[in-house]
Amino acid sequence: MSFLLLSVVVVVTLSVQGIENILPEGLENTMILLPPLNSTVYVLVDYDAATLYSKLTVIGASLLYGVISATLFLYMLHKRKLD
Repeated sequence: MSFLLLSVVVVVTLSVQGIENILPEGLENTMILLPPLNSTVYVLVDYDAATLYSKLTVIGASLLYGVISATLFLYMLHKRKLD
């Protein structure tokens, strides 16, 4: 179960750009639920040109997404009594 969930998270993370292109105009706000991979890669590639705000935003968003993912995973493990 954990390998399947990890695989789904990795696939969704790598396909964020494609998902963003497919979504209709009304669902653009749901992109906030997906991992911030595009902005992270942009900041890492153009680190010198990126502002301090964008660097902190990318770090904060990545950490927040990781904490939320880990919390949901642990909650699911606890709910299914797999811990």
